[in-house]
Amino acid sequence: MKITLIPLKKRYLEFLRRIRNHPEINKYLYKDVKISKKAQKKWYENYYLNNKTYLMFVLLDDKIPVGYGQINHIDRANSSCEVGFCLSPEVQGKGYGGILVKKIIDYAIKKLNLHRIYLEVFITNKRAIKLYEKCGFEKEGVLKDKIFKHNKFHDVLVMSIIVK
Repeated sequence: MKITLIPLKKRYLEFLRRIRNHPEINKYLYKDVKISKKAQKKWYENYYLNNKTYLMFVLLDDKIPVGYGQINHIDRANSSCEVGFCLSPEVQGKGYGGILVKKIIDYAIKKLNLHRIYLEVFITNKRAIKLYEKCGFEKEGVLKDKIFKHNKFHDVLVMSIIVK
């Protein structure tokens, strides 16, 4: 088992689309939209490749993609960024989550030299919250009714790591 984290490449777009469209994953994403191949390609070419404040990585196990992580809203002036993580449903519960989160945190601290790393997570996503706490994130507060999805509002928890 050789686990690596690599920058997103075009060949992994279908993997990314498949994960984001999976019902077990999509329920925790802010937007409830099925992503088409055409839309995924357009996002990659028009947004991702041209955005200097957004980085995305693919977690590979023996060259097989198992998840992705992102660093966005990179704010050099305030030395902060937002992160997000997603694992393929087939590999959840097998230890990849902790590896992915730690690798993204490590990149944000060591390569980007950032002071504050934060994330937002649905308050109902207890499994993810437990993982984030295990990886060093601390709860900051709740954004009440931040997301309107499935005909109701949802609270979102903000968590962060402050580099001392």
